[in-house]
Amino acid sequence: MKKYRFLLIPKSNYFEDIIQINALKKELLKKDQYVKALTGPMNDESLKWLLEEFHFDVVFQVNKVKSPIHSKFKNVRFISWMTNIDEIQQHAEYLNNNDIIYLLNPTEQTSKARVSNFFPAIDLFKTNYSLNDLITANYDLNNYQSYDISYISNEILMDFYQSDGKIKKKEFNQILKRMDEFFGDFKQTKQNFMIYFFGIARPSDKLLSNKYAKFLGTVKNYNLFYDIARLSKINAISEKNSFHFNTNFFRILSVQGLILVKKQLNISKYIHKLGFNEGMDFLSFSNTKELQDIIDEYLVDSKKRNFIGSNAQKFALDKHTYQNRVDQLLKDLA
Repeated sequence: MKKYRFLLIPKSNYFEDIIQINALKKELLKKDQYVKALTGPMNDESLKWLLEEFHFDVVFQVNKVKSPIHSKFKNVRFISWMTNIDEIQQHAEYLNNNDIIYLLNPTEQTSKARVSNFFPAIDLFKTNYSLNDLITANYDLNNYQSYDISYISNEILMDFYQSDGKIKKKEFNQILKRMDEFFGDFKQTKQNFMIYFFGIARPSDKLLSNKYAKFLGTVKNYNLFYDIARLSKINAISEKNSFHFNTNFFRILSVQGLILVKKQLNISKYIHKLGFNEGMDFLSFSNTKELQDIIDEYLVDSKKRNFIGSNAQKFALDKHTYQNRVDQLLKDLA
């Protein structure tokens, strides 16, 4: 296997983004690669200086495209992990065949650089837990899983605030609108359950005015993402267009959590493309009746919940770990 010198640059200095980069670093080190991982993004001039002072074969940047001032580094390969192909268009002329564009959002479009899909994955260091352990110990899962339905938004501060501290009103309103739309069907059900909201974005008053909804604040400890997922009977996710860089999808699966999505959202299609099967690995609904049937069945039946969660976890651990992603990365570089 060819050895490379990697420089990994996260999307931001937010703890989730740093943890994600470190997950890639750990797996690259296992492959005996040389890796330096930064704890925050760099501006173009700073990266230029770094490449002039130190030797790297590969620069892996999240949410940032190769800059024109980096075109002179002919022996450095740039990998840009972006949401969609549109984000690279203004820089497309500076890319070459040795550069790679990774996308969260599948596309048919091409550029001079090689384009393929690259998704977040399960962190193998967070999978030392199974609901089967509780079953073996004769736990009552319906009592252990104390949250009926949980929803963790994955927005971070930079999604809401500008550099001057002013709130991004348009983005903020779009996020609240998306939450209202996703949970619109929930308001039409019998509401014999509780939904617990977590995140920076407090749900709209329209949502919280319902007796079944409660906002518990921001998740500031990374381990809490996993604790919430394992303590919840159903974990709802509503990413609209594609997977987020720090999607909750893989975190939930890593602890055998049961996932619920809306069929009309594109993320439901992407879950299928990754090989997960509806009814076997996750649940989805398209209208209030389907949602009511799911709530009536899965909130009371821990065996069915555990079957789906366990099945999805096994598949994810086989196909969707950061070890799998690094295998893909090294193959793409070859």
